[in-house]
Amino acid sequence: MAPKLSAFSDDVLKVVLDCLTDEWDKIIPIDRREYLSKESFVQPPPVTSSGQGWLTSIGNLRRTCRRFAVLGAPYQWSRVTTRYSLHGFRRLDQITRSHGLVQHTKKFSLMVPFFYAPGHDNIEGLFELYAIHSHHPDENLRLDSRPLIQKRREQQDLVHSENDVKVLIQAFKAFASLQHVQILPLVDNDDRVLLELLKRLSRRQDFPEHLVQLEWAPACYHAARGLGRALSQGLSQNSLFHKFSAPLLNSNSAVALLKGPQLPVSYLAQRLTCLEIQFEAEPHLREHILGLSELFESLFKATPNMQLVHIGFPSGDPLDIRLEKVFHNVQWKRLQVFGIQSWRLDADEITDMAVRHSRSLRGLRLRDVLLNQGSRWKDVLSILRDEMQALDWISLRRVDYATHFDEIIQGTEILDVDLYPSSGSTADSEEEEILGQNGDLHGSEEEELSEEDTDEEMEQEESDEESNHGFGSVRSASPAGTSLTSTMRSFTLQGMASKSADELGDNGKSVGRRQITKAWEHWVIAPRKIDQYSLPCLV
Repeated sequence: MAPKLSAFSDDVLKVVLDCLTDEWDKIIPIDRREYLSKESFVQPPPVTSSGQGWLTSIGNLRRTCRRFAVLGAPYQWSRVTTRYSLHGFRRLDQITRSHGLVQHTKKFSLMVPFFYAPGHDNIEGLFELYAIHSHHPDENLRLDSRPLIQKRREQQDLVHSENDVKVLIQAFKAFASLQHVQILPLVDNDDRVLLELLKRLSRRQDFPEHLVQLEWAPACYHAARGLGRALSQGLSQNSLFHKFSAPLLNSNSAVALLKGPQLPVSYLAQRLTCLEIQFEAEPHLREHILGLSELFESLFKATPNMQLVHIGFPSGDPLDIRLEKVFHNVQWKRLQVFGIQSWRLDADEITDMAVRHSRSLRGLRLRDVLLNQGSRWKDVLSILRDEMQALDWISLRRVDYATHFDEIIQGTEILDVDLYPSSGSTADSEEEEILGQNGDLHGSEEEELSEEDTDEEMEQEESDEESNHGFGSVRSASPAGTSLTSTMRSFTLQGMASKSADELGDNGKSVGRRQITKAWEHWVIAPRKIDQYSLPCLV
């Protein structure tokens, strides 16, 4: 006769719960290559029509008896995701009142839809216009103005009443184990219908564009301001909070979050060990970032415990600004991962920052980074290979030279912001979309989830990049005068360790295909990895 489940010890039952728990819910160490993709820049997994998978299983187990309820609570409530809506905040308020549950919450994600621009929220007029001009309405569009009107009313009520801020403050007081706070933009089904309707009507020359406009900047600003107040008024002195991430932050929102009277910079800085920010595309972004230079200096020089930092910009418009205008020659003794995205830099800017942290840095993410004229990637790679004592991995996806990038994008439309299918939310809708930048903010990093790539995986990756409507689509050609096969052939790990920088295929003009940068990544870390694994032949 098989023993009853209740007969097993707590330790055995925890092993069972670990097996039930989805991989997404297991916290990834910050020094792992996939941390940024999964922990900071990706929406939670979907709520399916048949339930929530492992969450449903754990919930059912917890209902059986008090003992199982206690054992399962840390697994079921380690993460809380709230959608910015009346329903979302009511649900958060109910969860907050269940103190026995939210004491286990380690990560909180606020999913924020676009706001209607003031004076541009005439949904009724938009639908009337569509009814007049559409002789054959599209049945697949599922037009219904009621949920959009309700959302407009909810947004106005939340902003004016500040109910959202009140609930967030109470929630942060109850989150005794809170470590990570995250802002995520989203587009739900209703907004997707509205965007499609606007797209169709905008083709008409007489379309009044002032009727309805959806904007991210005010939504992001209000969410950041509310979270800033919650962090300052809700967290206790003994709070474990130390991580903040935002995959699409507006520059004004950064000020609201970091420099409001409710949240002195020093208060946040003393707690932070991880800061991951990707700025959205906006007019005059360079000037806005320069205007934030002093704020960055105050923040970074007051963060003695920083272990991971990532500052990125839109891939289609790399920022032309000195690295130290943001980082101000700071040196963090415990920094393990440093990431930047979409910058135009000189070689010494990259190497100086890296070498300052050579003893502690285990990961270096240089995504979409362009070298200015007079700099060479082989010089950067040589210094990283020789000086970085602790480096375990480096990401060089879509690096290039600034002159080559500028030549290619002339006359080429690059979409800085696209809508990508998301995996939904554990809080609300079954079908939602996260706003991403060229695919980077929504995972799409299969090649980075393991230390080795097969030929088929790399070929598929190239195919994916060439079909992407984002930044990858303008950089698929191999460098002129460089033979991909001759550069990559027979690159075993031992062989790569003996290669010189001149044999890497860097012509100082363009970088080209992903296979080249993947080989460069392995070349940088090859001397430290020979005893750990062997790299298979890449072609």
